[in-house]
Amino acid sequence: MPVENIGGHRNVGLIMKRTTCKFHKTSVGHRSDTVYGCEVCNLHLCKECHVAYHKAV
Repeated sequence: MPVENIGGHRNVGLIMKRTTCKFHKTSVGHRSDTVYGCEVCNLHLCKECHVAYHKAV
């Protein structure tokens, strides 16, 4: 189920395995594992970071 839609970028459950949220790893400075991500960018992003990541890029 989509969470946010930022210019066509939706945060959905990715089929891939659970891995580290890319925004947490680079910007927040600690790990946060997630199965969610942007279906357009194909990056793992937790629900809390989806909007922040797309506003930063």
